[in-house]
Amino acid sequence: MEEDPTIEDVPFINIKNAPVFEGCEGLFKKENKRCFDSKMKQFIQRNFNVDIANELGLLAEVHKTQTSFLMDEKGNVIGIKIRAKQKRLKEEMQ
Repeated sequence: MEEDPTIEDVPFINIKNAPVFEGCEGLFKKENKRCFDSKMKQFIQRNFNVDIANELGLLAEVHKTQTSFLMDEKGNVIGIKIRAKQKRLKEEMQ
């Protein structure tokens, strides 16, 4: 029986064929990364519930959350990790 080869985690910057958001097709690697980052930011801005920040009184300050994830060879998001000081922000990011 043949074993599945182990695939190492690879930073986005080192990926030969990085994921491509719709609207970012046909770009060079560096431009695709910028487009990917921009599209990801737009996605978060459209989908994040800012009422949570209002309820927690966070609007006057900058609060960072960190989200990292892996994408498998089929493009599925797996291994999501979230860091945030406020529990409700962490829950919203999930």
